[in-house]
Amino acid sequence: MDPLSSTLPRVKNPSITLISDTTAIKEFYAAASMVKDDQIQKRIHEAMDTITTIWTQRHDDMISTINQLDQSNISLQQEAQVRLAMYNKALRSLHYYKSKYEATAGTNSSTTSDYSCSSKVSFYNAPTDDGHYIPSQPSSYSSSLPPLPLFTSNNMSNKEIANTGQEDDKFDMLSILEFSYSNTIPAAKPPPANSTAINHVTTEELKFACGDGFWSTIATGKSKKEEVDLLVKRYLKRGGKANVANNSGTIKSVKEGYGLIHALIIVRNTSALQRIIEAGVNPHALPLVTDEKDKISPLVLAAQLGYMNGIRLLIERAHVNVLASKGPRQENALLAAIQADAFEIVAYLLRLSRQLLDQADVFGATAVHYASMFGKTRILMFLVREYGQSPDVVDYKGETPLHYAIRNRQAKAVATLVGELAAYLNPYVLKKVQTPLDLAKSGGLRRIVDYLRKAGAKTVKEMEKTATSSSSISSSSGIGTSFVSHSSSISLNSSGYSANSGTSYSQESVNSLNNQSFISGTASSVKNKLEELML
Repeated sequence: MDPLSSTLPRVKNPSITLISDTTAIKEFYAAASMVKDDQIQKRIHEAMDTITTIWTQRHDDMISTINQLDQSNISLQQEAQVRLAMYNKALRSLHYYKSKYEATAGTNSSTTSDYSCSSKVSFYNAPTDDGHYIPSQPSSYSSSLPPLPLFTSNNMSNKEIANTGQEDDKFDMLSILEFSYSNTIPAAKPPPANSTAINHVTTEELKFACGDGFWSTIATGKSKKEEVDLLVKRYLKRGGKANVANNSGTIKSVKEGYGLIHALIIVRNTSALQRIIEAGVNPHALPLVTDEKDKISPLVLAAQLGYMNGIRLLIERAHVNVLASKGPRQENALLAAIQADAFEIVAYLLRLSRQLLDQADVFGATAVHYASMFGKTRILMFLVREYGQSPDVVDYKGETPLHYAIRNRQAKAVATLVGELAAYLNPYVLKKVQTPLDLAKSGGLRRIVDYLRKAGAKTVKEMEKTATSSSSISSSSGIGTSFVSHSSSISLNSSGYSANSGTSYSQESVNSLNNQSFISGTASSVKNKLEELML
């Protein structure tokens, strides 16, 4: 092997350097061979070999040193990241203790130790008492609230509510159908434009607090509900604040920056969640995170997890604003519950506030879009048949639930929309939105393509050709009235807003359209027959 080959990894143009070096060596040996004295020629060759060997060794040593320096640099960078994380954590702790000192300034110094978070040691050393938490100093929040019924008209006791946290949160649909809400339950309405405060609900923001043992016990305590409940109880009894956030890094599903309310929802601890609600936790608190994807309200988080007991506690005890609670894509609790296929929660939320159907996410996707996108056919039928939602409603781009079902390969949802709910087969926006058939073709979904073809679906080219033929026939026959393409028709939800035209309509006209949504299927079938006759 050529001794110069070891230099190749450190050279910018190794091939050129190798050729030039090899050429120079060959020229040197050629010149040396011109010496007629064999002994002198041999000595020249030996001297050159010695020089080459020495410099090759030096080169290898230099490469080894550079590699060691690279490894040291990587190690130092990793250590710097760890140090930076520790520094940030120390800053958060300093901020917490500074704010606590300022809040307790002027009080007896002997009481300040009672406000620290419970560690794992203090958790086991603290005395036990009965299973119910009674605040020694009731806050204005808990004392000013009138008693409200929870779960059913026959109120469950606190002990019964605590017991529900030990089970798998099973829920009986009959309790929704039989329960009639009293006038004491506040209607879910958006907050006033001139005020960000919500009546009877604290708006205190989260603050980083508590030790690693505290958050580790909660995050890993999904199967140890009694232990977590007792930890939270003792923490609150010592004066701990309910609006605290995890500063110990991500532990399992409890991410760094998540509040205590988020953590208890994740581990589905109903009893402990009720305790912090009674202690005045902010039910609208957002996690202290920098990634927008992790900013989620407690209500939407509970809906995503299908946590019915948590949903009812937040609504009926914490008086959370249902319409103002959003997720990272501006989805409300109804959309999150649809994604989780939590039918009972969907029915419960709609009985509480039908206005949830008027809200869409950041892309304009409605409840029907979500049910189609995730293939939740039972919820899809429920929304259309029981609540009069249109199967042809469009998002901000102009796509219908049928587009969403096809793009996400939800064959059952496609069959439900077309076969059961008579969704229009050929909605499109020229040069912007394909027809469902075009979308299925581009995705290679042969079974869905065959199904749509048999149902009468067409491509954009076929629709444009049909529209041109219809226009020419109408003009030649003198007919002044022409059929309007369903893709350009106005599709409204119960808020009276058309995503295509941006035009607002009266609530009476909207209700009329909702009550007659079943006509759309028949009209689509008649239109398809007429188009076939024209062709």
